[in-house]
Amino acid sequence: MERPRFPLVLKLFLMTALLIAVVVALAVSITIQRANKVASETVDKSIRSAADLFKDLEGDRLAKLGLPVRLLGYDGSLTAYVDYALSPPPAPAPTGTAEPPAVADPAVPPLETQAGGPDLVSLNDQLEQRRQDLRSDILMLLDDEGRVMTRTDRPSLTGLSGEDLYDESPIVKTVIENNLDLGSGVMALGTRLYHTAVAPVGVGTPRRIIGYLLNAAAIDEAFAKRIADSTRAEVMFVTAESIVRSPNAPSFGMQQMRGVEQVLRTGQSLPPRDEKIGGSSYVITAQPLKAGNQTVGAAVFLRSLDRELAPFREIERALLIGGGIALLLAFMASWLIAKRMTRPIEQLAGMAQAVTAGDYSVQPNIDRNDEVGILGRSFAKMISSLRDKAELEELVAQMSAKSAERESQARPIHAPVADEGTILVTHLRGLSVGESDAGTVIAMLSRIMRLQEDEVLRQEGEVREIVGHRLVSVFRGSRGIIHAIRAARAINEEMASGTPPLGIGAGIATGNFVTGSVQLKHESGTAIVGNAPLLALLFAWHAPTGTAYISYETAQAAGGEITGSTTREEVRLKWLQQPLPVASLPLVNVSTGMLKSMTMTGAAAATVRLGGAQGPAPVADLSAGQMFASRYRIEQILGRGGMGVVYKAVDTQLDETVAIKTLTGDVLQQSPEDLERFKREIRLARKITHRNVLRTYDYGEADGIYFISMEHVRGYTLSELENEAPNRQMAARPSMGIARQICRGLHAAHEQGIIHRDIKPQNVLIDAKGEVKLMDFGIARVAESPEGITQAGLIIGTPHYMSPEQVQGKQLDARTDVYAMGVLLYEMLAGRRPFESSSLTGILAAHISEKPRPLTDLRAEVGPQVNGIVMRCLAKDPRQRYGNAGELLADLDVVQIPTTAAAAA
Repeated sequence: MERPRFPLVLKLFLMTALLIAVVVALAVSITIQRANKVASETVDKSIRSAADLFKDLEGDRLAKLGLPVRLLGYDGSLTAYVDYALSPPPAPAPTGTAEPPAVADPAVPPLETQAGGPDLVSLNDQLEQRRQDLRSDILMLLDDEGRVMTRTDRPSLTGLSGEDLYDESPIVKTVIENNLDLGSGVMALGTRLYHTAVAPVGVGTPRRIIGYLLNAAAIDEAFAKRIADSTRAEVMFVTAESIVRSPNAPSFGMQQMRGVEQVLRTGQSLPPRDEKIGGSSYVITAQPLKAGNQTVGAAVFLRSLDRELAPFREIERALLIGGGIALLLAFMASWLIAKRMTRPIEQLAGMAQAVTAGDYSVQPNIDRNDEVGILGRSFAKMISSLRDKAELEELVAQMSAKSAERESQARPIHAPVADEGTILVTHLRGLSVGESDAGTVIAMLSRIMRLQEDEVLRQEGEVREIVGHRLVSVFRGSRGIIHAIRAARAINEEMASGTPPLGIGAGIATGNFVTGSVQLKHESGTAIVGNAPLLALLFAWHAPTGTAYISYETAQAAGGEITGSTTREEVRLKWLQQPLPVASLPLVNVSTGMLKSMTMTGAAAATVRLGGAQGPAPVADLSAGQMFASRYRIEQILGRGGMGVVYKAVDTQLDETVAIKTLTGDVLQQSPEDLERFKREIRLARKITHRNVLRTYDYGEADGIYFISMEHVRGYTLSELENEAPNRQMAARPSMGIARQICRGLHAAHEQGIIHRDIKPQNVLIDAKGEVKLMDFGIARVAESPEGITQAGLIIGTPHYMSPEQVQGKQLDARTDVYAMGVLLYEMLAGRRPFESSSLTGILAAHISEKPRPLTDLRAEVGPQVNGIVMRCLAKDPRQRYGNAGELLADLDVVQIPTTAAAAA
């Protein structure tokens, strides 16, 4: 057994595994990539939302700082108090005591001042009280030039602080210079950052600015935490000197945050970007904190990618683990699938090698409905076909060997037996012995005797004795006289067409006789003793060349067709007082029409006429060496059929051996319907091109003779094979093989609407290569043809193989051929036909009304499957049969021959 270097299963597995790996890898890769993208987008969105939230909170905070400080700048009681505190009256004279002046607002407590300056203590108290009400971090009072008078975070008790915010704070400067009602922004006070709002303080009408109030809220950890809690970002507020962080912010310095210093320097925002800080990955963005046009700090927002991507990394790990497990399972599944898919192919490869080596016992068992199943079933059919051909080749070879053995061996010893039948004796005339040596004479005589034996066997007779140059043959049954006359006619033709031309005188008699082997000391032979063989010998001696003398009783028993075609003569013998009456029949006058009319008395007629028949018109057969139709050189007669003679010939134009089938002269003159049937046979046969149908090459008419040229095949008919089988029962498997090949050829005809209508063993030929050929479409007609030529009262077919509807003259279709196939199968396997009768009427009636005996009753080993197929073919109702040969073939293709039957095969 040849082994593949790289098995198909491994190729398929690797291809599938690679495909799965690529798909899973792409899926996992795309999922991970998408997850990272989603995570990055989520972090970026969070960072951006932190910056946006800071802007929103900053605006809200500045609004909350600006509105109350602006209102305080217009508060009359506070502005009067501030004005009085900043500009106290001069101290009273020491000479007397006077009441302190009344304040503008009785609700404002009297301001005690120090000599020469403002009352800072009272101002501090007033500012602190207002700061607490406003819930701000710092509240400052500036003079009208922007210098700090006092502030709540560092109250001055003894004198002014001297801080000048006009120069230090762009916000203060902008408000003072532009005489604005309110200014706000970020202010750096020391190392810390504040959100600040500045508003003027004025008195009188028109309003006079006496100072400025500055309200500030620290940008501290609490503010950072508020943003961080809302956005989950890490928040830092950075100045050049300090960093304020949210509790979740990392502890690294500004040097590690690339780009933040640039924000402080340029005042430009830092868009979100990835940074590696302290071994961790972050997304960072920064917004400048400005006081007017001056950048005083930066709001920095960070998000840890490692922390944010941790869930995605977990998903990624799960995907990788799941993908790995899925790959492993997929690899296992792909291996199993590859094994399942390639196992049938491996089986078919092994079987192909076995078949190549000549082993046809292998049988694929692939029960699938896909292309592999179709391949397996087709391969099984191919193996069956090859096995059928091999078995048929062997069968034909055995048949040939038996024929050769019969020719080479001495005749067997026959036990003494009393018998009856028709005796034919042929007396050879014209064999010259004077001018030839003994060896030549005996060789010629042997050849001539073998030719005669072939004709006797072809007519179902048996050669019993050779008496010099006389041959004694026996024909049994009711048709014995017909077969004897046919054999005598054919032998006469063979002798007349030979080189040199010879002739015979024939004697025919019917009666009882005794046969048996006689053993002498130096010789042995078969003796045939009785009145019938004696009379036949005498008649053959006295008959003129080319004439058959038939005992008058035999001729009368054969019917009027014989007596009407003969003349009465007498044979006188010395030892008999009365002459013997004989019927003298010129063999050249024996026509096919006469034989057909004589056949009406038998039960196996090929064509049965229920009406009358007219007398024959004789026509001469073609002789060996004759050129026919200016093209064909006749070599010999192969056989005679119900409609004509079949010759072996050479097509001189193609230098190819062919068979020529001619239509007999009596049909040409007396039967127009047979002539039309012959023409139709030609047309139909040429339409069918299949290896299991005998091919038709050409057709035409020459010298008043219609003919067709056909494929010449050397082989044996199925009838001959059946006769050689023990008890005429053929082995089951070769029988199925023959049936399958017949069905293939028949199916080709059915596909073109052609039905055969005369399927029988004689029309099935098996050649030396095991090819089965279906022959003789002579009575075929197109199914459902409305212009059929069958006349009323005429049944066409062979009675033993006719379907019920064919017997009744009904419309026929492909199912009538299926019925004939059932009879054929039954006969091959059972050794007998399903219906037997001594009369034609009995056979025809049986087809219509009798139920055939089950095949398994006669031969149990064929099994129920084959029995069911045969019984379905033999169903009386066409609707219960297979619809055509193709449907029958489908069941035959799956037949499993039981072990016992196969062993017998």
